[in-house]
Amino acid sequence: MARAHLHSLFVLTTLMFIFISPSDSILEGGDDVYVAKVSSPVKPKKVDLALYYEPQCPFCANFIVNVLVKVFQTDLKTIVSLRLVPWGNAQVINGTTICQHGENECYLNTIHACAIKAWPEVIKHFSFIRCIEAEIPGMQVKHSQDVETAWRKCADYQGLAQEPIDNCYNSGEGTKLSLGYGNETDYLKPPHEFVPWVTVNNVALREVNPGSHL
Repeated sequence: MARAHLHSLFVLTTLMFIFISPSDSILEGGDDVYVAKVSSPVKPKKVDLALYYEPQCPFCANFIVNVLVKVFQTDLKTIVSLRLVPWGNAQVINGTTICQHGENECYLNTIHACAIKAWPEVIKHFSFIRCIEAEIPGMQVKHSQDVETAWRKCADYQGLAQEPIDNCYNSGEGTKLSLGYGNETDYLKPPHEFVPWVTVNNVALREVNPGSHL
């Protein structure tokens, strides 16, 4: 698993830098002297990095907790615009959302969606979501009460008020947000084949998903 994570980070980092345009340089001079003139540094356009995932997928949790966090621990944070899309392999059947790992996962999809809305600054909602993924290792949590306790614990740990999440969830806004992420996931081109599913500038990176969850 450690080797897979290192491979994922290497490929992810390499492909990100492919999208960065270097500043231009020219040579000026007369017959005998040439002076290199470097144009003013141009702030590179940020790379759009999106992660399509589901909260109780162990591979998604590993990717968020151990790999994706490195974006914020390195200079990558200055060139990356990160989006988290919590939905994964969920489906809407006859008006009811069915999640791959059961009702707890549907609940967490909504909590994650509410967190992204409540705290738009990516480092805030990512830190909160990463904390939840670390607290809930894959499919081991079976009871909704434990799941709720986990996200409330993470909110306290991050110093984030729980009220925005409660209001979002109880008002039904969270369900609408979650369905919106579902619609986005369903219309991916090419369609996602597994989770975690990563795109860079809307290009799917199959190489960064060794051992992913179908």
